[in-house]
This record gives sequence, C-alpha cells and structure tokens, in this order.
Amino acid sequence: MRRLFVGFLTLLAGAGLGWLASDVVDDDRFREMAQIAQALMEEEDGAAWPPRQHEGQLDAGTPRPVRDAGLNVDAGPPLPTPPPARPGFQVRQEQRDGLYLLEAVIGDADFDDPLPLVVVLHGRGDRAHVPGGPFMNLAHPVRVIVPQAPDPLGDGWQWLPVRVGDNLVDRLSSTLFETADRLASFIQGLLDERRTEGRAIVTGFSQGGLLTMTLGVHHDDVVGHAIPLASWLPPPLEPSYLRRDRRPAGIRSMHGTADTIVPIDPTTALFGRLSEIGYDVELVQVPGIEHTMSQEMNLLFHEWLDEAVCEMVEDPVCAASARQRAAELRALPAPPMPDAFVPLDGAVLDGAVQDGAVLDGAVRRRPRLDGGPLPAVPDRVDEAPVPEIPPPGFEN
Repeated sequence: MRRLFVGFLTLLAGAGLGWLASDVVDDDRFREMAQIAQALMEEEDGAAWPPRQHEGQLDAGTPRPVRDAGLNVDAGPPLPTPPPARPGFQVRQEQRDGLYLLEAVIGDADFDDPLPLVVVLHGRGDRAHVPGGPFMNLAHPVRVIVPQAPDPLGDGWQWLPVRVGDNLVDRLSSTLFETADRLASFIQGLLDERRTEGRAIVTGFSQGGLLTMTLGVHHDDVVGHAIPLASWLPPPLEPSYLRRDRRPAGIRSMHGTADTIVPIDPTTALFGRLSEIGYDVELVQVPGIEHTMSQEMNLLFHEWLDEAVCEMVEDPVCAASARQRAAELRALPAPPMPDAFVPLDGAVLDGAVQDGAVLDGAVRRRPRLDGGPLPAVPDRVDEAPVPEIPPPGFEN
C-alpha cells in the first residue's frame, strides 16, 4: 500500500511537470515528463525528498559498531540500479573517495556539459535517493550529486557517530568538522573533474543539514550557496568573525518551530550571531512543523535552489525572479528586478502568483522567464511519522 501511495505521489509530480511551455498542456512534453515520473518510480524506494533522518527505529536490534568521523574505504553495498535515461532526466552511479553516489543531470543537458553542481546530503539512517520533487523544473539544467554516507545504521547510513540529542557536543563538533572537511575535498574533486559553473550548491536535512551548515561556514572556497534544513551548528564550530578575503556562501535555512529532534531556539540564536558578524544568512521559522518538510517548505526550497542555480550561471534576471517568487510565498514585499533589464513582449516579471493562494497546499502556477509554471510539489513521499524524543540539551 505504501509503495502504491509513493507511486501515486510521484506520478502526480510527473504529471504536474507537463505544464512547461504555456497554460496549454503540450502533449509531447507531457508524455516525456510522465516517462520521467515512471522512471523515478522504478527506483528502489521512489524519488525521495527531503533526505530524511530516521530516528525512532535506529537503536533497536543488535547495534553495529561505529567509528569516529572519516569516509570509509568500504562504503557499503552498491546503490540500486538507476532508472533509465529520459529526455530531461539522466541518472548514473559511481564510487569515489570511498563513497557511493548518484549523479543526476536534470534538464536539457548531458553529463559532459558545464552545469551548476548541487550536492544533497541525506539525514541519519537514510540513504542516497534519486532526486525529484523541487529539483525538477528549475530555470537552468543542473547536475545533482547525492552521496551515500559511509557508516551503516539500521537499514540506512549515517555521517556522524553521535546525534544532536546525545549531549556529546565535543565529540559531535570534532566529528562534524572532520567529516565536513573530507566532504569539502570530495566536492572539490567533483568541481575539478566535472565541468561546473560556479561554486557548489550544498543542501541537506537534519544530520545532512549540520554538515551543510559546517560546509557553508567553513568551506566557502568550494561552497557558494548552502541550504541547511532542520539543522544547527554546535558552539565550538561557530565562527567568531567573517573572513574578508573571499566571498562567503549564502546560507538559507528552514526549521519547524515544533521540532524536538533539533530544537529551533539554538538555531535562531546562531543565525542572529552569524548575521551580526556579516554572514549572508536567513532563517525561516515554520510554525507547527516538526522534524520534517511540508509542501509549503518544499515550494520555498525550490525558489531558493532556483535562485542559487541562476547565480551560479550568472543570470541575474533569473535570480531576481526567483527571489520575487520566494518573497511572494512568504507574503513579503517583492524585491526589485535588476535595473538593466528591459521586459520583452510584455512578459510578466513581477513574481505575481496566478490562480489563487500559494501556501495552502494547492497547485500553484506562476510566471517564469520561459513562460512555464511551477508544478505542485509532493510532500515527503514516505508518510511515516517522525517520532518525537525529548528536546536535546546543548551543554558541553
């Protein structure tokens, strides 16, 4: 029943992606995107977003030995066979630097083309999945790399040997910093070998979000944009000043106010301090959301990702349009478009949302530079609830 539900949601996402050229559905394009949806369903667990952190089921049974940070030479069994290539969507797998990874090219491009690089870090106890949902229908083609963590945990994998809630801040900090350092080298290798436009865009959820925060703050030589979700940064890793010798990464984050696995108050305080010393940071607090991503959060994530991709390909109009749509989602005043841009043929470029409300879970249609609308994004595809645990402390 669960797999049927997953397939149904993924098929809905693929159907929504058929609206790309205008308000009138183009039959050929619709068929292509429906094929992509079918390909995603053929992946072992279906396309998954966000990268999840499975908390409640991981400590049962015989514990497996874990080690401190570092990328394992043996990164576990190979990934499931990638779905077959389709127009606008290609996936392959690879093993490098002791990690298995999935590489997807999404959009009208090939693996050898110069593309923005997006790295997705899954949560504790999860595994690498074929990217879908808000990664689709971006303004420019992208290369998405999804590495699988090296250490086994339950039926998944983990990046770090401790959790935020274990109250082992010193060990969490040291292993987090070391793992982020190795991931930075991993990402630099990808930047060197793949034809890449700009620095990497990194995103992750929960444990993957902690790594994303660490990479965004301490490795802005390789990371241009960081989108950590439901994350935090332990005090020993918090910077005391902003380096002025290079451009810092832009950091955008979302966090549910009802999150008991990674409570929001320390994250809010962290972002306030980072802003005070000059970091380009933004934290969106989402009322009532626990340790998960809602459909409304997925829509905002899509616009943040679109903005980052547009900046990496040096398309300021596209980036400004994404910022306007993000502001509209949050009911904020729309930022101006670049002064140098002159609209062509009466194109709608003010970020206005068509066809009604945006943040009520309904399908939304909004103008893009290519005239195509944004499809509805499915909520997390495995509707299993995330069990609550007592709020962790943050003392050393």
